[in-house]
Amino acid sequence: LLQAFGSVIRDTPDNKAITSRRGFFGHSPWRAGRARKIQHDLDEFLMSDILPQWVTMCRKGIWGQTTTLPREEELCTLFVVLRRYVQDPDKPVSWSLAFSVHAMLTAILETDGVMEDLMRIGREVFYKYFEQQQHALETMAAKESDFCDSDVYYKNMFCVAFLKNLGLDVFGQRAMWNPLCGGTTFSYLTFFGNLEAGCAIIDCHAQLRITLHLYHALLTAGILETGQIPIMDLIYEKFKSSRAVFEGPPPEQGQFV
Repeated sequence: LLQAFGSVIRDTPDNKAITSRRGFFGHSPWRAGRARKIQHDLDEFLMSDILPQWVTMCRKGIWGQTTTLPREEELCTLFVVLRRYVQDPDKPVSWSLAFSVHAMLTAILETDGVMEDLMRIGREVFYKYFEQQQHALETMAAKESDFCDSDVYYKNMFCVAFLKNLGLDVFGQRAMWNPLCGGTTFSYLTFFGNLEAGCAIIDCHAQLRITLHLYHALLTAGILETGQIPIMDLIYEKFKSSRAVFEGPPPEQGQFV
């Protein structure tokens, strides 16, 4: 099916959407609770809902051909594999693509009876995240105007806000909010939006990096010991592997600047 759909992608111009022939691969429209197995029962769902919507996403959306996101190879492997498939549909279907799509369909089958509710809740949580972000921005702007003037602040807030494009209606709920794709989206948003960007946001004047670099040096040199400053131990454990702080492995003895 993936190889056959590849020819559809190849023959459809980039400026046109793929319109499926509903019912050609099975019962249409898809209804929760009807599928009992992946083969045959989910063929129509894959060919008419998931793949056409993902072609649109990869051609026009945030996963478009000219757009790459930070650490996408590590955090969004599923999306990267799907984008490569859309970009080069004549290439033989790889094991990684086949496994990824099979995993997606397995997640759909396992949650079949409640998937519509899962998609709805996932979408609501996604937008709630950005509502909270907007509230935080307004609060910080009102209380700490000099903080909001930081270039780093604006850069990271823009990056996080850009991720909201993942939820655009045009890309279809079933393509984006099925359990595996929705989980991948939340994983990326949590890591990049909360840990990476969040770390840099509170670090707008380098206070986090300066403090953790100094604390790491004091621990390494034996001047301080773990347990003497519990709050610093907690912060250090949370951020010592973050590239936003150390940009690689924490420095060793003799490498401190």
